[in-house]
Amino acid sequence: MKKSMYAFVYPILIVLYLTSIFAPIPILNYIVGALAVVALLLSSIYAKGLYFYTGLVFLLIGVYLFIYNGIPWQQFFFTVPVDVSAA
Repeated sequence: MKKSMYAFVYPILIVLYLTSIFAPIPILNYIVGALAVVALLLSSIYAKGLYFYTGLVFLLIGVYLFIYNGIPWQQFFFTVPVDVSAA
């Protein structure tokens, strides 16, 4: 993948995530989850040194906490919409 192409993954991810917060479209949550996995993989490929190891430590801690709390594995990759009007 060209460097100019993967640079668009991050802004698109942010825009789609913000859109999914205010627009209750279920398929959008799956797209955001899949795009987040792609962004995570791209980040791990191109990261070097301290950034890579720091990111790896945070990812492993997050996975541990995820498993420890007994959350269903589907929610690891796909976000669940939060009702912002309930507050």
